Amino acid sequence: MERALFSLSLMALLSLLLAACGRAATGWDDKVRVTVGNVSLELPTSVVVRQDTSIDSAASVFEGSGLMVIVDQGPFADRLDSYAGHPGYREEVTEIAGMTGRTITFRSPDGGAYTLAIHISAPKQVTVVVQADDSVPEWVPRGIIASLQLLD
Repeated sequence: MERALFSLSLMALLSLLLAACGRAATGWDDKVRVTVGNVSLELPTSVVVRQDTSIDSAASVFEGSGLMVIVDQGPFADRLDSYAGHPGYREEVTEIAGMTGRTITFRSPDGGAYTLAIHISAPKQVTVVVQADDSVPEWVPRGIIASLQLLD
């Protein structure tokens, strides 16, 4: 009986260690705060800036480790209307840092990726779109969106 309990305890400990190592190996917990115009958010350190594009307002694309994060600020920021009808489409009103935004989620047609996005229309128009491969835990895009802050 004691041997069986010891074996179960050892197996439980090993599975916890493996889970912790797997989580640490992805770098999801290592974050850096980035700023795009008047928008600030936390991204995993494995995500790097792919391009900064500023035609009429601040915008940037960050990519890496199965994630693509698009930040767009200004009067022409995507209002997310074109995504309705995608597989698994859901929409809800979300409050983040005292701002109210429209949050959407959906899956890609092939089911290999999912998107979480928010559009805030006031006090400044901001859209953040996070596209993630299935290998990315769902809490990662949610954490990115939750870290959103508007700067003065």
